[in-house]
Amino acid sequence: MTRTDSATHVGWSEYDDAADSWSVPAYESYANDSIQDALARVRTTVLGQ
Repeated sequence: MTRTDSATHVGWSEYDDAADSWSVPAYESYANDSIQDALARVRTTVLGQ
């Protein structure tokens, strides 16, 4: 996974080693909470927990 931050969003993408490709970029807002909260939501999405 890779990520980038802006003033209100965390952008992220997952690498699929088997397909040797990156997923379409996704964005998680933290306009109404914190970057830590946004990263926790990304982590939940990526890990499926």
